[in-house]
Amino acid sequence: MKKVFLIMLVVLTFGSAAFAQELDLKQMPFPERTGYQMLASREKEQVKDFASRVKQKVNTINKNRLIIKDLQFRSNNQIRQIKRQIKELRNNPGTLDRNKIANINQLLKSINQNQQALESNREAMNKKRIVLRAAIKSRKPALFLQTLEEIILIQEKRINALNEMFADLNRLSNELR
Repeated sequence: MKKVFLIMLVVLTFGSAAFAQELDLKQMPFPERTGYQMLASREKEQVKDFASRVKQKVNTINKNRLIIKDLQFRSNNQIRQIKRQIKELRNNPGTLDRNKIANINQLLKSINQNQQALESNREAMNKKRIVLRAAIKSRKPALFLQTLEEIILIQEKRINALNEMFADLNRLSNELR
């Protein structure tokens, strides 16, 4: 019995090693990709590309949003300072001459124009948000990306208008001194 067991053990041990060498799994070719597998891998690459482009645009939108909030905060602080200066001028109206008044009126017109541009930007942004939601619902990636790009352009226009407004507010504050 021990002999039979020993023979079976030897056959199994050396037989399986010989069989494994005969097959040599490293040299076996893997089956070719099927059309479905190739389509699935291409779709995965497209999805990764789309996701990276969306992520880049969303990061840009978030950075622009922070810039806009900072400019709005700084402009609001400047407006508060101008209001205090106007109160002081009401108490001492004799410190203004005609040139200062003309400059102040011109700056106020420029500030009002920037205010109107900001309002139209706000309306355009609201419309783009609606289009963005519709693109998500209808699953149209091209429209989604295009709308994100348009939002970025609107934000850049808003940043420019806020920068101009802030500069005008600074000039107005200097004129009121």
